[in-house]
Amino acid sequence: MQNPGKNQKGMTLVELITGMAILTLLAASLVLVVGPMLGNYSRAKEDADAAILVGGLCDVITNELSYAQGPGTISPDGRAITIRTYGEGVVTLSLKNDVLEKNNAPVFDPGYYKGNTLGGHFSSAGGVISVALSLADGRTGGKELQIFRDFTVLPIEAP
Repeated sequence: MQNPGKNQKGMTLVELITGMAILTLLAASLVLVVGPMLGNYSRAKEDADAAILVGGLCDVITNELSYAQGPGTISPDGRAITIRTYGEGVVTLSLKNDVLEKNNAPVFDPGYYKGNTLGGHFSSAGGVISVALSLADGRTGGKELQIFRDFTVLPIEAP
């Protein structure tokens, strides 16, 4: 027979099960808190990536239009603009195949778009070129980011 006053080492089965139950509850509550935070982070990162992409596209357009000399021409569908620039001669910027192209070559590697679909058009009125860009999540057909920019340059020949 064991003496109850002696030092007993170890844990009883009840203590072990109780400890495991407490750890399980803590782990479950952690998953419930961290899970939504990861989703929010993912959405915020996608939004930031889209804003950076559209900003880069606007910078390219701004750079090209800043070197425009003389009138340019906007295509009838508004998806391309042809301008004469200092140094490069004639430059055509077009929005086709879901990317921005300069003289029929993509401005950025298609992988830069990260599955997003680029849309938009060029228009002009009174020497002001308006550019409307839209970027939609091409993987899910989801949220769309739209950017509108006006550029004042020399008179543009309307289609």
